[in-house]
Amino acid sequence: MSSERATLILAIGIALFLWVYVRVVQESPELTRTFREVPVIMDGSPAAGLEARLHEKSRTVDITVRGQKERVDGLSAGEIKVRTDVSGISDTNTHYAPVKVSLPDGVKLAGNPPTVTVIVTALVRQTFPVQVSFITAPPTGTTIGEYVLEPETVTVDGTKAALEGVHAVILPVDPSEPMSHAQEIPPRPVGDDGERVSDVRVLTPTVRVRMSSFTGLPPTRPMAVHPPVLLDVPPHLMITPHLRPDAVTVHGDPALFNGLPAYLECTPLSVAGIRQSRTVTAHLKVPHGLTVVEGATVHLDLDVHALPAPALPAH
Repeated sequence: MSSERATLILAIGIALFLWVYVRVVQESPELTRTFREVPVIMDGSPAAGLEARLHEKSRTVDITVRGQKERVDGLSAGEIKVRTDVSGISDTNTHYAPVKVSLPDGVKLAGNPPTVTVIVTALVRQTFPVQVSFITAPPTGTTIGEYVLEPETVTVDGTKAALEGVHAVILPVDPSEPMSHAQEIPPRPVGDDGERVSDVRVLTPTVRVRMSSFTGLPPTRPMAVHPPVLLDVPPHLMITPHLRPDAVTVHGDPALFNGLPAYLECTPLSVAGIRQSRTVTAHLKVPHGLTVVEGATVHLDLDVHALPAPALPAH
């Protein structure tokens, strides 16, 4: 009797589940919803020598979907992907291409997919000389020499209209950085206003640049170097410092020279624990705005001698 009751309860449960499924899932009302201005993604590339772009009115499309109310209400525009493939295009005509709409499960496209207008134009190429352009003013008093560029010309491709907007191809260089070694710098196509032209492509990704001559230097001034103050000198030792070099050359804005002291100082140096003569590095205190041609450090030879023991008092 209990077995029959269990079977009856199971049958009632299955029937209730099926009733709920039919009412809630199968009989749930469908909803239609339109998403405005969904971006269109362009896949592939047309044949060589051609450029494809979407017409400005085809960069977005309206997509209407339908599905169960709960699913459509919870749908966001970011879940809808609209793509068109231009890889089969081989001529310069205006093309009306279908799009492929990708939707999440449980949502369908209402009606036929829209079409977009693809404008295909022929690419042209033009050779430009590469020009060095300083990204900052050279230091005061500096005369810049020549730069060697490899290659000296580059080829730029794009549509005819886009290339007409290219005034020059420049190589941005910082004249305050001496080029002891060659550098690889990306060339930049610019218009009459000096702004980058973004809808063209330079076929040479980088240009090798080095400086062949430097016909002038910023104003310079020789300065003596004062040995550093020695800290923590052991009481039983005498330490004599010798600088190498004991004079350096500074360069920079000549207006800064008027307030310079007679010599450059070094940062204090601790000699705690020293037992014998040695050579160490001392760091120069360089005023802001100036640079030491030889570098901001000098060698310091430390001659270490033991002090004589004090004489014992006579009895």
